[in-house]
Amino acid sequence: MLVASMLIGHGHDLGGLTDAGDSTGGSGGDGQMAAHGHAAGGAPSALAAVLSLRFWIFAVTFFGLTGLCLTGLGGDRARAQAPLLAVAVGLAAGFVASRVLVALASRSVGAIAPPSTYVGREASLLLPVSRTQRGKLRLRVGATEVDLLAETDDDGELPIGASVLIVSIRGRGVVVSRNPAAPALPAAHP
Repeated sequence: MLVASMLIGHGHDLGGLTDAGDSTGGSGGDGQMAAHGHAAGGAPSALAAVLSLRFWIFAVTFFGLTGLCLTGLGGDRARAQAPLLAVAVGLAAGFVASRVLVALASRSVGAIAPPSTYVGREASLLLPVSRTQRGKLRLRVGATEVDLLAETDDDGELPIGASVLIVSIRGRGVVVSRNPAAPALPAAHP
C-alpha cells in the first residue's frame, strides 16, 4: 500500500475521485474532495471515503495489525475470531481516519487576508507619516494585528496614534489618508 500511494501520487484516490483540489479549480490541498465526492452540506460522502486511497491504507494497516496481535498474543478463541475482528477494526479505522483527515485538511489555520482586502480599513499609526517620510501602522484583521509600512499623499504630517484609512496598496506598503471620522489629535507641544 505504501508503494501504491507513492506511485499513484499525492492527492489521488480510487474511482476517479480526487482530493487534490475543488471544483472551482483551486488547489484545496490534501484532503478536500472534489465536488462530486461531497454529500449535501459539504461533508464527504461515505462512498467517497471508502473509495479513497487514504481509507484503504488505514484499513489494510489496521486489519494486519489487529490480526497479528490477536493471532500472536491471543489464545485459541482469539485466533478463531481474529479474521472477523481484524476486518471490523480495519474498516472502522479506515473510515474514521479518512473522515478525520479530510475534515482537518479542509480547515484554514493561520491564514492572513491578502493585502487587497486592507483597502478601506481603518488603522492606527505607530510611526508618523508624511509625503517625504514613510511611517508604520497597525491594522487589526480578525484576531490578528498586522504592521505595515505606510505612505501618504496628504499635505502635512500624520502623527503617531492618528487614525487613518488605507486608500491603496503601493509596492510593499499601503497609502493612507487621515480618517475624516476620527477626532483630531491634540497638537504636540515642543
